[in-house]
Amino acid sequence: MNPADTLDGSTVVPLAASGPGTGVTAFLVGLIVVLFLLGGFWLGRRIRVREPAPPRPSEQPRPPARPTRVEETTEPSDGFGDEGERLTPYQLGGHGTEARRPPGAGDR
Repeated sequence: MNPADTLDGSTVVPLAASGPGTGVTAFLVGLIVVLFLLGGFWLGRRIRVREPAPPRPSEQPRPPARPTRVEETTEPSDGFGDEGERLTPYQLGGHGTEARRPPGAGDR
């Protein structure tokens, strides 16, 4: 027995089945896959044709004449007291955007 035909000294292991039906089976499986892909494209095209057309520029919504919301910006606090000492989270305002309480106010 040829060493290339054996697997660790055991019997010969066929790598692929052979016969007249092998090629026909692979062709039929490939044909079925191609038909499914073509059917998917055909179905997608039918669905897309039924969708309404996109709006023309004259049909687009217009922005309002006046602003509908007012935006205000505030400067965040720097996190330091009047004399340069570090403030604790309890001494800071809400996320640094509200007025700061003086040190000692509300401390327990």
